Amino acid sequence: MNLADAFVGLAHRWPERTALISPGLTLTYLGLAARAAQTARELRLRGVKPGANIGIGIRNNAETLIAMIALWMLGATAVRLDFRATAAERKLLARKD
Repeated sequence: MNLADAFVGLAHRWPERTALISPGLTLTYLGLAARAAQTARELRLRGVKPGANIGIGIRNNAETLIAMIALWMLGATAVRLDFRATAAERKLLARKD
């Protein structure tokens, strides 16, 4: 079982329970799982594969959470980036050793 499996399990257990409250967006567990699954499909079409490290530099916390769950669903890792980071700092974070 991974984080995506655990989250989807919560969505099946409590589909109508509120999972996310953010300015302008409130989602149930089922709604959040559906939104993350749609984002995962879009990311897969853009070439994201299992094991990939993907930087997330989104300012909106709700969209960050949706993207992180989507990446879990793909077996990828979310690397949260500070949008204020310089280009050199982002390049350092993206480096593979």
